[in-house]
Amino acid sequence: WLPQYEGAIARVKERQNSKERIPTRKGYRGAARLPVKTVEEMAANRQAATKNAGAANKAQKLPTEI
Repeated sequence: WLPQYEGAIARVKERQNSKERIPTRKGYRGAARLPVKTVEEMAANRQAATKNAGAANKAQKLPTEI
């Protein structure tokens, strides 16, 4: 928190609430949205996901095993 910006913050909030916003396209959900999986889809893919996670683990031994 920087007290010298107190007046500027109030003006920005007022400007944000008073101006018309640019509308987004219908159905727009964001730039980096991943598809949502159901629990059933994740359960069906569990074996491949476990294999992938094991391959990504670069540590031969976990720190608790050393």
